[in-house]
Amino acid sequence: MLLYQILLVLLMLISIVMIALILIQHGKGASLGASFGAGASNTVFGSAGSGNFLSHTTAVLAGLFFVISLILGAIYNDAMKTSEDFSKIGDEETTEKTVDTSAVKSDNNKAQEKSEAASAKDEVKSAAEDKKEVKKDEKKAEEKKDAPADVVIPH
Repeated sequence: MLLYQILLVLLMLISIVMIALILIQHGKGASLGASFGAGASNTVFGSAGSGNFLSHTTAVLAGLFFVISLILGAIYNDAMKTSEDFSKIGDEETTEKTVDTSAVKSDNNKAQEKSEAASAKDEVKSAAEDKKEVKKDEKKAEEKKDAPADVVIPH
């Protein structure tokens, strides 16, 4: 974790320096005097050298920024993998959580008995409904026997 913190501080410093360098640089249309004043030939880097130095330094810092960002991501990813629960399968945590299988079997048996009782009740209900329908059909048949035959008159 110390390496992670050091790289994080270094990343912050690089980003601050990059921001400063980018703000110092001048655009293509501006003359060198726009950034350093009118006496550009008296600067530390010379009259034309400051642009190249600033752009090269910015490019190097940007490369370092990306590399350090990737390294920090890899370190963080490795730290998260070790703390995940499923990576400890077979360790002492899973062996401590033993389940009493007889209790599970008895629960399964109770559930099966309940479902069998419910299906038996459904069968009794359907049988009673069938009996009612048969009685209704018998009554209709008796009424038809007693009723006079329909007379059909042709047109």
